[in-house]
Amino acid sequence: MQFVDAHCHLHFPRIANVVNTLIQSAKEQGVRYFAVNATSPEDFGWVDAIADSNPEVIPFYGIHPYYLSEETWETAFEELEKRKDALRYIGEIGMDKLIVSRVPFSLQERCFKQQVHLASLLSIPFAVHCVKCVPAVYSILKEEGPFSSSFLMHGYAGPPDYVQKLADLGAYFSISGYLFNLSPKRRKAMEDTIRKYPLDRILLESDAPDMVGRVERRVRSSALRTQYRFLMKQV
Repeated sequence: MQFVDAHCHLHFPRIANVVNTLIQSAKEQGVRYFAVNATSPEDFGWVDAIADSNPEVIPFYGIHPYYLSEETWETAFEELEKRKDALRYIGEIGMDKLIVSRVPFSLQERCFKQQVHLASLLSIPFAVHCVKCVPAVYSILKEEGPFSSSFLMHGYAGPPDYVQKLADLGAYFSISGYLFNLSPKRRKAMEDTIRKYPLDRILLESDAPDMVGRVERRVRSSALRTQYRFLMKQV
């Protein structure tokens, strides 16, 4: 059986000394492709480099809410727009209520909307980060969508009643090893949400190297296999 890691950050410098070994090991264990997501223009070049040296890497370019500021946003978006003729995927983009103390939510909304609009204009897929703000994210997606090119709600852990609404706009949903670190109560809630995913819209991701476990475990296909076995029990 072959797998696709639907969302990861294998370009991060802190794993640069082991990333080629990890990719090769994962390939040997069944992972065929890796969707590597940029987080800001500062790492676009790193994504370029790993994609150029690894044909299995699918490069995404976007501005993550963690890296937004009023002072730099417009310049960052201009850097993304400069790539529009070659862009095939946009990500990681989105909104996060947990960081509003340093990144105003109004700025997050504005920046997310512009990047979603760009993806819509180019008719290309995009990957969405969404934490504690599903209604706001859904509102923007509904305004800009539906999206024939689809989009990924990466690691979606929002309200179950939004799953079908998002799917109607073109959403796919991915699960990561994060769910294995949850308390029993939160894991039960996550399992209930996963059962709402349309069967033809479910993907697996590692979110490496930040989501779970040690660096070595975060990008091994054994993690995806564990998630796959868990998923089969839910559906």
